[in-house]
Amino acid sequence: MNLQAHQAVQTAALSSKLGSKAASGERERPAGERERGGQAMVVPLARSLSILAAFTPQTPWLCNQDLVLETGIPAPSVSRMLRSLVALGYLHYSPERRKYRLATSVLSLDYAAIAHSNVQRVARLGMQSILCRRQ
Repeated sequence: MNLQAHQAVQTAALSSKLGSKAASGERERPAGERERGGQAMVVPLARSLSILAAFTPQTPWLCNQDLVLETGIPAPSVSRMLRSLVALGYLHYSPERRKYRLATSVLSLDYAAIAHSNVQRVARLGMQSILCRRQ
């Protein structure tokens, strides 16, 4: 898991342990929402994203316990989130391996992020110049 995702999960866990902000006079947040860096954060979403971030080219298949150890999220929460991520098509479960891997739907998130980025523009310009030299 990347450092930013890990910090978000740890911040959420710490906020959960500290309890309500009402005693300090701060606005009470809806259940599952925490503040991080002055921004409201939805804890279940942050946790689900940290589960997705735990999969790497070196570890494409992970079991529940692997994800609990990698993310620090409690086992029952990991199990519920895994079921949801499978149902949404972001993870694939192999009964033979008893493990999960990223599913192709995750690519749609990546495509949306890079579709209009400078990387795509620069790559296109580079490929066009190579094509022009070969013609």
